Amino acid sequence: MTAFRYNLPLNKGESLKRSHVTRHAVAPDDAISNRIVVLEDVLDLTLREPVQAGDIILESHFMATPISDYQAAEEPKT
Repeated sequence: MTAFRYNLPLNKGESLKRSHVTRHAVAPDDAISNRIVVLEDVLDLTLREPVQAGDIILESHFMATPISDYQAAEEPKT
């Protein structure tokens, strides 16, 4: 089974680029249900939280994904 991982730490608000990602084999029992399986689905999307090098790329890391069609609530303007 394959998982995409960040190859460097990224901050909230950064857009994911192909150069930020590496692909690794993971054991089937390490499978995470909301991991990204098609990298193109999340390229250029904005991170909603900081991530560390080696973290598996998850759908929940992004403001919105084509997979879930999740839209994060906008922060109130002050």
